[in-house]
Amino acid sequence: MNPWRITLIELVVVIAIGGVLAALLIPANGIPPPLTDKELPWQHLQVVQEDTAPPPEALRVRAVELTGTWTDRVGYTQFTIKPLADGRCSVLFHSRVRCGLGGSVQLERTATFDDGVLQLDRPVFELYGGATYRRLYTVKMMDKIYLLPSVHVAEIRDGAAVNVPDHGVMTRLTQTVTAQ
Repeated sequence: MNPWRITLIELVVVIAIGGVLAALLIPANGIPPPLTDKELPWQHLQVVQEDTAPPPEALRVRAVELTGTWTDRVGYTQFTIKPLADGRCSVLFHSRVRCGLGGSVQLERTATFDDGVLQLDRPVFELYGGATYRRLYTVKMMDKIYLLPSVHVAEIRDGAAVNVPDHGVMTRLTQTVTAQ
C-alpha cells in the first residue's frame, strides 16, 4: 500500500481548506477603495458625545514625539503623523472593519499638538466601534505611550493603568516611544 495515496474525501477536505484560506488571505476584486471626506456621509463626521474631561493627570504625557504610525491593538484604526514646516502635523487616518471586507475610510487631516493634546482640524470616524472625534490625548499606561481619543477617556478613567481597550487607543508601531 502506498503511504502517499489519499482518498477522495481527503482530497475534497484539502481542497476545501485551501479554498477557505485563499478566501481569507486574498482580497476580493469587488472591494471598493477607502471612503474619503467626499464619499463619507456627513452624519458620520458630526462629533457626538466627545468627552470633555481629560484623562487622569497621573496618566498624562504632556510632551512626546508623535511622528510615525500609530495603531490600535486589533489593527483596525491607524494614524500616520508627519510634522509640517509650520509646527502643525499632517495626519493620515485609516479605519477598516474585519478583514477589509466591510470597507474602509481614509481621511487626511491637519492637527496641532500642545500640552499632550492632539487636536484635529476636522473629525474622523472609526468604522470599528463607530466613534467620531477630533481630540486625542497622549497618555502612559503599562509602560507604553498611547494616543487616547477623547471618546474613550471614560473607559480608562477608573481602571486606568491596568486595562487598555482593544480598539480606539493607539500605540506606535515602533516601540521606541519615549516621553520628552
